[in-house]
Amino acid sequence: MVEYLYEKDLRGMQFNILASTRHEWVIAELSARYGMRKPEIRRGLIERLDMILLENLPARYEGWLARGDAGDDVARALGVELLTVYIPLIEDSRMQHIAENTRERIATDDARDESIAHALAQIRELIRS
Repeated sequence: MVEYLYEKDLRGMQFNILASTRHEWVIAELSARYGMRKPEIRRGLIERLDMILLENLPARYEGWLARGDAGDDVARALGVELLTVYIPLIEDSRMQHIAENTRERIATDDARDESIAHALAQIRELIRS
């Protein structure tokens, strides 16, 4: 019987991709940025991204570092484009909703750091789910 590649569980291959030095660096960066453990980040990446996106993860992250969320300090702090365009882990509409709520909280004299922390907690939950 012929077994087709798309019928197999590819998690082992995906994990091997993420085990490289450059990929491990990106995972460590995401882990630190969002206050999550590395295995949680890996699981989210494996569940949501295909092999091509996983292979290109370091280049995508470096692209976001160079020019992502330019000109918007709230979006940069949250990584709006990082998690919707460059490394698509969260739906754009959900991320935009979080960013808008954060901007509103900051505009109504809430402390910026507290508003960002609240938004990052919401993002953590979306990555975990």
